[in-house]
Amino acid sequence: MTKYIVIEKTDYKNISPSVRVVDDEAYDLETAQAVKKVKDLKNDKDNRTYHLVNVSFDSVRVVKEDENFNYNQLELPFPEVA
Repeated sequence: MTKYIVIEKTDYKNISPSVRVVDDEAYDLETAQAVKKVKDLKNDKDNRTYHLVNVSFDSVRVVKEDENFNYNQLELPFPEVA
């Protein structure tokens, strides 16, 4: 099932734009559009815009163990403190 998140993008003059997720919910398209519309209507900043981002949960892969990773390197000794 396709879900969407609403993001807020704030553009600044001399630095990179700031992007954040509006809330911690993933919505169906109709609900996401409604949330975006409310955010757009309440927006009082010229440099702030709202966008929908498609989130595909089917493509998420959890890697539990990497057989090529050397776990012994996690046990590196700490440097001595003088």
